[in-house]
Amino acid sequence: MEIPNVFTPNGDGKNDFFVIVDLTGNCIIKNTTIYNRWGQVLFISELPDPIWDGRNLSGELVPEGTYYCVVENETGTQSSFVHLTR
Repeated sequence: MEIPNVFTPNGDGKNDFFVIVDLTGNCIIKNTTIYNRWGQVLFISELPDPIWDGRNLSGELVPEGTYYCVVENETGTQSSFVHLTR
């Protein structure tokens, strides 16, 4: 599983979504959560193919910055930072 570290949701059709890539073809994602620097949940998904468009749970655009991502799959939990640039 590869967690991207940057994406640019600016509507130009290139890298507009945060998408986790399964390089092995057998990783089942159970839960993905994105937090801001204060620990507030901005995005949560229980789908096996989560896609974040840079909006919070209220549908508002989040500002540029670095966010914390936690991904739970069948073998454990991975975490990473992701930088959002518009």
